[in-house]
Amino acid sequence: MQITSIIGNYSYSIPLAEVAEILKNRFKERIVMVNHFCIRHQAFSQKQLEEMEEDIKKSDIILLSMVFDEAVLKILEKYSGEGKTYLVLASVGEGMRLARLGKFCVGEVITSFADSKVAKVFKLLKGLTGRSSPLEVRKLLTMADSILKVLRFGRWRDAYNYVQAWKYFFHGGRENILNMFLLILAEYYGFNTNYKPPTEIPSFYIAHPRSDKIFTSVDEYLKWYDLPYWMSTNGSKRKKRPLVGILFYNERYQNEDSRDLDAVINKLEGKGIGVIPAMSTGLENLSTIKTFFLDNGKPRVDAIISFLFFRIEGGPLGGNYEAFEHLCQQMNIPFINYVCMGFSTHEDWRERTEGMYPMETTLSLILPELDGLIEGVLIAGGKDTSQKGRNKVRIMTPLEERVDHAVARTTNWLKLKYKANKDKKVAFILFNYPPGKDTIGSAGNLDTFESLIRLLDRMREEGYTVSGYPRTRHEFIRLITKKNVVNQSNWTSITKVKGNCFKVSLPEYREWFSELPDKCQKEMIESWGDPPGSLMADEEYLYVPGLQFGNIFIGFQPARGVHADPTKTYHDTALPPHHQYYAFYRFVEKVSQADVVVHFGTHGTLEFLPGKQVVLSESCFPDIFMGNLPHLYLYTCSNPSEAMIAKRRTYAALVDYMTPPMIVSDLYGSFAEMETDIHNYYHFKEQSPARAKELKEKILNDAKENNLVDIEAEDVDVNKLYNDLSEMKGSMMTKGVHVMGRSLTGDELVDYVLGIVRFDRGEISSVHKSLALGYGLDWDDVRQNPSKVLKDGKIVGVICERINQEARNLLSEILIGKSPVKKAIKKQLHKKLNKEAKRKLIETLEFSLKLGKKLEKNQEIGHMIHALNAEYISPGLGGNPIRSPAVIPTGRNTYQFNPDLIPTPLACRRGEEVARQVIECYRKENEGRFPETVGVILWGFETMKTQGETIGEIFHLMGIRPKRSGLNDMVGLEPIPLEELKRPRLDVAVEICGIFRDTFPVVLRYIDRAFRLVASLNEPYDKNFVRKHAKAIQKALEKEGIPRDQAEQLSVARIFGPSASNYGTDVTDLIETSEWEDPSQIADLHLAKMSHLYGDMYHAESNVSTFREVLDTVDVVAQVRDNEEYGIADLDHYYEFLGGLSSSVETVRKSKSSSNRKARPVVLVADSTKDKIKTMDIKKTIDYEVRTKLLNPSWMKGQINSGYKGVKNLSNRIEYLFGWQATTSGSVDNWVWSEMADKYVFNEEVRKKMMQENIWAVEDQLRR
Repeated sequence: MQITSIIGNYSYSIPLAEVAEILKNRFKERIVMVNHFCIRHQAFSQKQLEEMEEDIKKSDIILLSMVFDEAVLKILEKYSGEGKTYLVLASVGEGMRLARLGKFCVGEVITSFADSKVAKVFKLLKGLTGRSSPLEVRKLLTMADSILKVLRFGRWRDAYNYVQAWKYFFHGGRENILNMFLLILAEYYGFNTNYKPPTEIPSFYIAHPRSDKIFTSVDEYLKWYDLPYWMSTNGSKRKKRPLVGILFYNERYQNEDSRDLDAVINKLEGKGIGVIPAMSTGLENLSTIKTFFLDNGKPRVDAIISFLFFRIEGGPLGGNYEAFEHLCQQMNIPFINYVCMGFSTHEDWRERTEGMYPMETTLSLILPELDGLIEGVLIAGGKDTSQKGRNKVRIMTPLEERVDHAVARTTNWLKLKYKANKDKKVAFILFNYPPGKDTIGSAGNLDTFESLIRLLDRMREEGYTVSGYPRTRHEFIRLITKKNVVNQSNWTSITKVKGNCFKVSLPEYREWFSELPDKCQKEMIESWGDPPGSLMADEEYLYVPGLQFGNIFIGFQPARGVHADPTKTYHDTALPPHHQYYAFYRFVEKVSQADVVVHFGTHGTLEFLPGKQVVLSESCFPDIFMGNLPHLYLYTCSNPSEAMIAKRRTYAALVDYMTPPMIVSDLYGSFAEMETDIHNYYHFKEQSPARAKELKEKILNDAKENNLVDIEAEDVDVNKLYNDLSEMKGSMMTKGVHVMGRSLTGDELVDYVLGIVRFDRGEISSVHKSLALGYGLDWDDVRQNPSKVLKDGKIVGVICERINQEARNLLSEILIGKSPVKKAIKKQLHKKLNKEAKRKLIETLEFSLKLGKKLEKNQEIGHMIHALNAEYISPGLGGNPIRSPAVIPTGRNTYQFNPDLIPTPLACRRGEEVARQVIECYRKENEGRFPETVGVILWGFETMKTQGETIGEIFHLMGIRPKRSGLNDMVGLEPIPLEELKRPRLDVAVEICGIFRDTFPVVLRYIDRAFRLVASLNEPYDKNFVRKHAKAIQKALEKEGIPRDQAEQLSVARIFGPSASNYGTDVTDLIETSEWEDPSQIADLHLAKMSHLYGDMYHAESNVSTFREVLDTVDVVAQVRDNEEYGIADLDHYYEFLGGLSSSVETVRKSKSSSNRKARPVVLVADSTKDKIKTMDIKKTIDYEVRTKLLNPSWMKGQINSGYKGVKNLSNRIEYLFGWQATTSGSVDNWVWSEMADKYVFNEEVRKKMMQENIWAVEDQLRR
């Protein structure tokens, strides 16, 4: 007979292989045992599936645990009726229902005994509901065991044995697994053999490689434990002996798979750091930590190292995360993630640019980050030690150099903790990108120098040795520009720069350079020549721009080099850093002797240097440059996608900062006058038609003058114009930039909270919606039709304005006036609400009050001080605070939204609406025809904040929907029937950024599978454009000489992006440097950079031919804009991707001219910032943003009042408009340039204020 095991965990490969040999020898080869191992979401090859099916078909007993793959479960289901034993111990619901032992079947019990206690036990125990906590599971296991001991007859006897099998496997080890199979063989297959009951071990315990004993008492362990040498704690009163707690899996320890643990313990102890290694199942870690790492409520250890997958509390089943975070805050020590690859081998890791398999990234990095774990250095991976037939033994073995690196970094965190503040040396690294005097301290929506001064003031109070620093941002900038301590640029020659910079001698640099891996040396020399190169260097020295204030070093991160040599933009591979870049970071570590590095603001370029995407190696530039220094990064809360790159590629502990204050744009100048005229027009329309006619003529002329209607128009739709003005009036926009630690007060506080509660936010109802009910109006209806005139003659828009004012008054009353909520309602509300509306209003105002308290007490500076003390920084969701209030408060260690839940059901619904609007916009302009292919930009930036709206759009365009588990995560895909879809399945060309590639690897593969699924459907070509285009593309590729099977695979590839070592298109570099003469150069660069295939079968494989064939089918390109902080004219990446894709499509289609189609695609932007999505073409979108923001005096004032940084922001907007004009010709109207010139250049008062703050930005503006 044959036994087949299919396991999603290689730590069982050792005992399973040993058990296979024992069974084979004991029963004289009557039993053959075959073991397969897999990882969730990792696609199987056809060969693997065939081998698996062959073994399942031949087997009598199939053991399955931690397997969730749909393809495997389908094979199991195929043979489920043949009387085989299915020991399914952990899977999704569909898998658990297949579990069968003798007469007992989980699926049948749940169906037949739906209300029985026993059925409930099994249903919850096996996770079929997906809602059980780990403690519930353990309790239910005990309950099932005790109940079934009594019911040991018929199917319940088999149920009892099934629970025993679960216990054998759960407790692990060779003897338990052997006895599990012996029980099955004896009880069900007539083998004459004895078996022992499960050997149960404690839920958690301490074990050390030097002792054979298991310790359940920490005091007993510490009596036994000692080291010959203990690391000095610099006289710290808190600790005489440094101790680190370690969390490790019991199953790995019991299965003798702990070589990596042994190596780490050996290295830590070698540095004089003691360890308390705690083993647990992964489900009781909260109790484990409290029992072993706390002493009378205070931490017994100085840090905790975790070797675990998933989140610490509860593992894969989840747990009480709030209680765990509270425990972490109580302990207030760093929790450090030591990454072990659960599936990949050392060789896999060395070869793959992505580092790990997608699911490994989720389990080993992303989920631990949700608990606030830091570092994430890889320390171990699989090593195949033997293989007999299909039985492979893979053990976890340490990567010695990586272990050294992780332990060295951990040691430095402990030293930082012990060191007195007066002795700590802190290096602040500011950004100067692009290089020059107009970008000193550049950071996304942050007043860098005002923030730095505030932080230095607090550090001085905390006892840091810091003195002599400027006390205002003007003084800071004046000092820097006067001394020319900036990166060399067109503003500043090397002669001026080197006078006040720190110097690194050429011999010293050559010594540092020789320490680099040979591969890195070669790459740098190939790109930049022999040391010292030409950037920020001469024949004798390399220069480090920076200032020293006591123990505080403030330096400026080196430029990347493309502005000095724009031709490097055109290279496909990522550009290695130049010599001065490396010299800068070695200077910080070796000469400045910093104890900790703080990158200050969003964002630098270190995290984007070449190397693996995650779990870096010793030859990855970010890993090399950060060295062993603890790393903190002040990062905006609203950009979690790029923050995750910084976190994972430079081992940064993040401290996030708030977005700028937000205000309602309102109407200004002639727009406000127009609104008044329209109100009067409605008033006179019935009472005085002649007066109304005069007003309409005036409104038409004003609309022409303000470019709201065509200059040749003879009439104006007043209703539409009024609706447009009302929308413009209600838009949110930033007010200047943020200052670190600055709390919101007064009107700014009211504006921000009002921006959040004006729409429904989950369970919290819109404050406006409740107030509208007092007028007998539906808010969702009236705000969409402000021009509607009610029966009493009142204009809806006027009532909307009244409701807006009432909402503001209520919030002012509770936030500024500090009135109780009910008292504020009584005082400010003049309309009677029904009971339900009042209840919702009270709930919303109480939510507003809690939110306001958080915004009034900004903790960013305090938490940065905690981080400098190596204390625990609580994790915080990254995203747009207006859209996701859970982002507030800031000052936390940013994490991304759980990728397992993306796309969420809500995101899919909103994505469906985006898809519908994109289709309708295209059809409206193209005589009702459907677009055959939609080009879609897919960013990690947007995905993290919307939880996957663009993914929902892509699925719906193709007519696909996700299949979900009980936990709501995506476990598969299914086509929507054409009868339900009621239109053709559209093709989609997906263009991703490198950040999406790195942060959503599992989702990326699901998208690829969606295309292959749709292409495989047997449907007419006119109903399935994916299938239609796949056939045509295959034929075209075969004509180019590509083999048929390869062409067939390529024909359904639809996900394109940058190379494995790149993150974007580099189109922005062309625009910044003006190194282009014809738009085709931009298109060619975009085509070359973004032609790399991604999916199950491809990772960054360049194939320009396939990319061009797919782009040739594109009729419309679209992108979701997801937050109020950045419009499409506020961020260069929008024109870089959406504009670049549009330009590429046009270039490709022109080269394959066809008389019956347009070469230029329709370009659309879906605004998802409000609860109601609105999609417009690119020209209307730019017009709208220019009117509401760029020409708005309130926005301009906010930026200018923010000083140096705000003026640079103004300058950038002009550059970005140039970018749009270059990539989407005609999208920026002439009136835009005229108005911008009038407002910014020819307005002497504005220009003078701007030049006072940042003359270099104004000069850059004028040059354009």
